[in-house]
Amino acid sequence: MMRRLIGLALALCVLAGAFAVVPSARAASSAVYVVANTLTIYKSASDSAKALGVASYGESMSLVSSGDGGWAKVKHSGKTGYCKLDGLSNANPNTMNVSAVVNTDSAPVYKRPDESLSVWAKLRKGAAYTAVAMTRDNAWVRIKNGKKFGYIQARHLTTADSAPTASPAPRPSATPATQAGTVYAVATVVHIYAKASTSSSSRGDIYYGQSVQCLSVDGGWAQVRNSAGKTGYCQTGGLSSADPNTLNRTVYVNAANAPIYKKPVSGAAVWAKLKKNASFTAVAVTPDGEWTRLKNGSKYGYMRSEYLSSGAAPSATPTAGATPTPAPTSGTAYVSSNAATVHQSASSASKVLDTIPYGEHLTYTAAPSGGWISVKTSSGAKGWCQTDSLTTEDPNTYARTVYVNTDNAPVYRLPLSDAAVWTKLKKNASFTAVAITPDGGWVRLKNGSKYAYIRAEHVSAEKTPDAKTVFVISTSLPVYASASESSKLLGTMYLGQSLSMIGTSDGWSKVRGDGDAVGYCDPGGLSAKDPNTLNRAFYARDKSVKLYAKPSTDAKVSATVAQNASLMVVCISSDERWARVALNGGGFAYVQTDSLSDNKIDDGALIEEISPTTVYVVPTTISVYAQPKAGAKSLG
Repeated sequence: MMRRLIGLALALCVLAGAFAVVPSARAASSAVYVVANTLTIYKSASDSAKALGVASYGESMSLVSSGDGGWAKVKHSGKTGYCKLDGLSNANPNTMNVSAVVNTDSAPVYKRPDESLSVWAKLRKGAAYTAVAMTRDNAWVRIKNGKKFGYIQARHLTTADSAPTASPAPRPSATPATQAGTVYAVATVVHIYAKASTSSSSRGDIYYGQSVQCLSVDGGWAQVRNSAGKTGYCQTGGLSSADPNTLNRTVYVNAANAPIYKKPVSGAAVWAKLKKNASFTAVAVTPDGEWTRLKNGSKYGYMRSEYLSSGAAPSATPTAGATPTPAPTSGTAYVSSNAATVHQSASSASKVLDTIPYGEHLTYTAAPSGGWISVKTSSGAKGWCQTDSLTTEDPNTYARTVYVNTDNAPVYRLPLSDAAVWTKLKKNASFTAVAITPDGGWVRLKNGSKYAYIRAEHVSAEKTPDAKTVFVISTSLPVYASASESSKLLGTMYLGQSLSMIGTSDGWSKVRGDGDAVGYCDPGGLSAKDPNTLNRAFYARDKSVKLYAKPSTDAKVSATVAQNASLMVVCISSDERWARVALNGGGFAYVQTDSLSDNKIDDGALIEEISPTTVYVVPTTISVYAQPKAGAKSLG
């Protein structure tokens, strides 16, 4: 099973790799490793510079220098060039060294972890290779065969390792999600995005064994809906239509105060601490064997497998509480829910004195009673809190630098959706994240001695690259989901419209539209120079001239103007067939250039004034038209 192959990579990549060690600035020539799926090497430190080549995840190169505006100068395959610094790490990711077996016939292998490339080779079912690394998105595995390396999608591999004897049995084989219906997370962590792109904003995560409703599957992405009714997109490699919660084995806690978590993630807040010999039903084990999913009644939690045993039942089987409770002596307690309410008395019907956010501490002076405990807040107010909102474990142990990934990101004093906005932060502002709320929806930020809360979707582990504005100079420009014309068409951009250039990939431009959608298009249809600079008045040549929403006669007609109406043309297509027009009420439209004139049209001037001369009809018949143009009214 994929016990170590996916799970070990999650432990290394999702947790440590998400905060990979970036090479220090101005480092002497040294070995660094690619930690992006693919990393383009440019001739100079610019996305618009000539591409010298592409390096893949796990490849090494020599770092010449770094720190120049997020760029690193490197030597790769004998060529010296520049690449993005955040795609490199001092830490070698090729540390898995796991024997992997191909589990499907004709499994495709690529030279780079990019499905849009041509297939390098196809492997037979049962062939064994050494898996040395897994990409950050958990979708690709770097495999070694002798001195050669290739990349294969993780779903095509299984490891030959058996489960550790101290841990429950491994999960069943995963059946990839290919159609609508209930699906389950079969990676330790499965990220949910707002759109079918890893560059779009986060909608949260689901964890091994949890289920969501799959609405549709398209191009390696599944549109899903959770139990709260919220929709988003997951990569299908982390989902399965087969329920992995089939272990159904009684296990026992083998250590005192063993922590249990709501998420199978190192650094997550401790949900509760369990007594030695407490028994539970183990329903599943994560792919790396590190975590076991436990069931207690209708609740589920995750515990490290090392704290569990499946031997004979001990003499006593204490039942652990689902929520941590402060010790029955005076001391400090921390808020373990998004917010804890302090009441005037031990009753939820009593007056609310204060609301304390996640991670804040309180002082308690007496043992809990009836689910309540008397507390004193940092401001000196005395009251009562429900014990299921408190823990004696300090959750403020995350200690990661995070960056704001959107402009004007709202920050709150309380991690509550209806709380008032405290302030708004600029894109790429950095803060220390000290904790994440149990639901994964909020991050607690520290700035000096102050704390605040921001939605998790508005922060990232790395800075967001500054995008430059580019303009469409072709009449129409298709935008695809990946760097291939055979991939899904996301939409079409038209002459004069603008996009944000965020990178290049295999000769394609990676762009972002007005929303969060990211796609790929032909760089030949783009220019850094704004074409909308003509700003010249033309006049409608015909009695009725159509203005189109797109530069196509099949497009919707947005307006019709009368002859001699003035039109402000901002740019003209390279084939001179279409003009982009600025509308008086705002916005733009497109008009055929043969419907325009430099000057106003005089009906009497349509027929050239010549001296009367007798002429003769040469053909058998000849038509006479009201105007000198195709489509004009025939007079006979």
